[in-house]
Amino acid sequence: LQRHVGEREGEFYFCKPQYQTTEDLYTLIREVVRRYGVKWVVLDNLQLMADTTPKGKNNRFEHISQISKELARIAKDLGIKLILIVQPHRVAKGEIASSDNVDGSASVAKDCDCMITAFRGRLGEIKADDFAMAPVMDQPASFGPRMLLNVSLTRYSSGGYCEVYYDGATSTVKSTPEEDIRLRREANSEAMMSDTWRTQQTQEEEIPA
Repeated sequence: LQRHVGEREGEFYFCKPQYQTTEDLYTLIREVVRRYGVKWVVLDNLQLMADTTPKGKNNRFEHISQISKELARIAKDLGIKLILIVQPHRVAKGEIASSDNVDGSASVAKDCDCMITAFRGRLGEIKADDFAMAPVMDQPASFGPRMLLNVSLTRYSSGGYCEVYYDGATSTVKSTPEEDIRLRREANSEAMMSDTWRTQQTQEEEIPA
């Protein structure tokens, strides 16, 4: 995939726009598409755009909803693919981020044709008592490299999910290393064998002499 993408002809345009209103950004998208023939637009991110532009008489939820609907309309009118990056609100402990965790209006999920959520698990949270008792604490990362990509909403396919490997040091995504998969499979197999053995022991103890 990396080789295919690397050999594919095309141009990337990066922009950090100076804007005052949402209309400034809408106009910028239209001008870039018409001037350079851009087919894909990535906007990062919806919540920042909503929080840095005038809301008028609307509250934050209404403002985000209006932006989402206008961006969907612009993408349809211009015939482009628009990737809108959104931020989640706080995800409950032990839960995986989903389309229900979008920060702001629920209409964001309804306006898109496809929504992909990305989730990485924390490597353990430090409590005050643990910190107070530990002589030295050193952890090279706060999140694990395993990333779950979930196509939780889609109009034109059945969706699905997969796991990839995220290298935080280089901000790159790649396939999960085979060695990592093998070690996990072995660990799962050993855990299943251990559970089976314990179940058999319990059953033998329950059989009357």
